Amino acid sequence: MVGSGPRDFLPVPFSTPLEHGHPAVAALTPFEARTLTNLRNGQPLYLLLRTRTRVDVGLWFRRRCLWLAAMPEELLLFAVGRGDHVERYRLDRIQASFHNPITGELVLAAPRSTTILRTLRISADEARQVLAQIAATTKEF
Repeated sequence: MVGSGPRDFLPVPFSTPLEHGHPAVAALTPFEARTLTNLRNGQPLYLLLRTRTRVDVGLWFRRRCLWLAAMPEELLLFAVGRGDHVERYRLDRIQASFHNPITGELVLAAPRSTTILRTLRISADEARQVLAQIAATTKEF
């Protein structure tokens, strides 16, 4: 868990914004890139991952993968389709997040709550990096 326990296993959080030529940014479709630009509101983007979690965006029998974008104070999840899917989480409100090695999912959770806000299918290395970005918002990291 991010909120309690040793943080020795987390990598250093990214503090340099991603450039336009970064491979993750280049993997976005033009529609996804435009949506991300609109949702960011000029904030720097430190991490961008394509998750294996799929959501309904109004494309009949096809679901789209959620993208995860880490900004200085927010975690943004989005997928583009006829009905775009957007979720925003303040980093200081998801400090109890953790990686579940059994299911291979990142669990976004609020501290002092039993509510799971969202689970995301990403690799263990990607989950540790997201957890490092979340933990970077606390003063003790």
